[in-house]
Amino acid sequence: SSGINAEWPLRPGLKSADIPISPKSIALLEAEMKLAETFLKQSEQLRDRSSATSEEEPKKVHPDKPPKLKGPLVGYRVIARNNVDGFYYRGTVIGPGLKPKEHLVEFDDFDQQCISGGNLIPIEGATARPRAN
Repeated sequence: SSGINAEWPLRPGLKSADIPISPKSIALLEAEMKLAETFLKQSEQLRDRSSATSEEEPKKVHPDKPPKLKGPLVGYRVIARNNVDGFYYRGTVIGPGLKPKEHLVEFDDFDQQCISGGNLIPIEGATARPRAN
């Protein structure tokens, strides 16, 4: 029996509601709840650290100057490799990445990621033209 029973009386509640669930299923559910509680605590700690860091270091904002988005591929439509699952998806290069040879890509169906130039396939933008001899 885990320490979570003291906070969430799962077994007595299920017993009084006459819900037939195996003890193994209850144990798995309790383990998931304990894991969720751990993740929640970690999330709270990260938020606290993040807010403490942002209070210590104020961001330098220049309202007169828009952010510079430089790079040869900015605005290009690309097929880019997603860093999470490794599959390629359509997106648009919206700026330079955090490292040299990286580009910030906004995927059509989800988030933004910094993608290495080797994992980009331009599909729209400048067109290649053969050299005239």
